Amino acid sequence: MRDPIRRAVLAAMTPPEGQPTKVMTLDDLVAATGFARGKVHGSVCLAISAGLLTWVGKGRYRFVPPDQRLPREPAPPRPPRAPTGRTANGLRDRLWRAMRIVKKGSVSEIVRLVLRDGEQAKSVHATTTDYLRVLARAGYLIDLRRLGEKEARYSLLRDTGPLPPAFKAGTKAVRDRNTGETFRIDGEDGA
Repeated sequence: MRDPIRRAVLAAMTPPEGQPTKVMTLDDLVAATGFARGKVHGSVCLAISAGLLTWVGKGRYRFVPPDQRLPREPAPPRPPRAPTGRTANGLRDRLWRAMRIVKKGSVSEIVRLVLRDGEQAKSVHATTTDYLRVLARAGYLIDLRRLGEKEARYSLLRDTGPLPPAFKAGTKAVRDRNTGETFRIDGEDGA
């Protein structure tokens, strides 16, 4: 146990071998441990949730001997993560969701949709430009830019599912995580 406050609380509440468990108030625990009341209360709450202590009444707690503790239920399963181990809220995930929703748009329009507070607009714009260019070369998007226009405008051609296509710089391939297919890309590396 890493928490020195919880360790001190449990040490103060653990009865000597063969002695009955004792009921202690929060004030008793503060006096026995020497820690601040709020810190002791937080540790008591954690110890109760772990099944090490039980609440007896207002501000009173009792140590639960190991042989009387209820078995802990397993923790609920964690939410699924993308196969790469990243969360599903990365920039590429947000870019792919935005393209699936709006179907077509310029790089600036897509950036406005996915930009979050605290993110650098210039960096997000550069990453968006690179990633959308790679998706276009892999056949997911088509560049709708007219002659003389500077900013690219893309339209979604191939929507294969909710997971964004995975691209690792230097591989010259895009892997579709929804279908398992891999598409070779030509030209310069991006993203």
